[in-house]
Amino acid sequence: MKHIAVFTSSRSDWGILETLVRRLRSTTNLKTTILASGSHFDFRFGHTVDSITAKYADITVLLDAGPVGKSPHDASVLAGSLSQLVSGWCEESSPDAIVILGDRFEALACAFAAVLHGIPIVHLHGGEITTGAIDDSIRHALSKLARLHFPVHEDYKRRLIQMGEDPDSIIVAGSLAVEGLSNEPILSRAELGSRLTMDIPDSFVVCAVHPVTTSTTEAMAILDALEIAFSEHPHLQVLLTAPAPDPGFEAIEQRFEQWCSRQPEVFSYRASLGSTNFLSLVSLSAGLVGNSSSGLLEVPSLGVPTLDIGSRQQGRVRASSVIDAQATVSDISAGLRQMVSPGCQELARQTSNPIAGEAPSHAIIEVLRATEFSSMGPKLFHDLETTT
Repeated sequence: MKHIAVFTSSRSDWGILETLVRRLRSTTNLKTTILASGSHFDFRFGHTVDSITAKYADITVLLDAGPVGKSPHDASVLAGSLSQLVSGWCEESSPDAIVILGDRFEALACAFAAVLHGIPIVHLHGGEITTGAIDDSIRHALSKLARLHFPVHEDYKRRLIQMGEDPDSIIVAGSLAVEGLSNEPILSRAELGSRLTMDIPDSFVVCAVHPVTTSTTEAMAILDALEIAFSEHPHLQVLLTAPAPDPGFEAIEQRFEQWCSRQPEVFSYRASLGSTNFLSLVSLSAGLVGNSSSGLLEVPSLGVPTLDIGSRQQGRVRASSVIDAQATVSDISAGLRQMVSPGCQELARQTSNPIAGEAPSHAIIEVLRATEFSSMGPKLFHDLETTT
């Protein structure tokens, strides 16, 4: 029986990976283990490990590497501790492969330990570009450590081939994030209001701003411009969600708290919504505003627009419902006007998501079942043919 581990370090990757875990768990001749770490153990981000163990306690290994911290040094300390924990587990359990999604620094720490133990890495969402985050470099590093790749778009497959990856190791399956929407209960306004103990406004946007890890100033520039731009659209209420657990998140939280304190009739803040609540909230809104990857992954499939601000997501494939804006008042204000317009709302309802696949989890599992990981041999660099 093959043993497949799935690594998760945050609410964002778990919201995507759970679809795969659910399928893996019910697949015969496959043993599944969830490796839970990172911000899942941080109460500031909802202590989301509880939501994992509530459903999957019997297959979950808890790798608490310590607090997320506030600085690059804190992140480095966490990554070092996590690598040790993963190494210890690999020594005891010897899985056949470890599935890693995306681009977080915790994922690289996990991959480092796995490679040293000779355990193949299966990488999801490789080949993408996000120029406004160090995640870009981490994602490419993970691709170079991985033996199997499941990008979500043909453009990303071509990029992986450019990086020297064997085309036979790359399967374009589409995004688990989009597939997961078919299994995610989208709540009605009344149901969501009851869950969140609040009245859901008639006209509102959801705002998610995360640290821009390649810049010390961009996130604050986005917030400065957003505050003024929102004041130019007084009819809109704004529901704020917590930033990602990257260095710089506390400054964003403090700014959100200031907005809520000064204008409670406009702004409200929720530190941890959970996947169902977040997606339900966005589906009822006029759109998602900020620099979150959700705006390019799931939101186009919810039938509402995205206003993507700044560089954090630059380089990713976009649906036609995504509006791009620079971190300026004029750009953001114009984007808000476009977002709430009847034409843009109708376009979003008709938009098809370019990263949707037929059944990504089934495609991934079929490859996992068919692959003889123990006989893979050394990883080779795939050279492109060149003309001289």
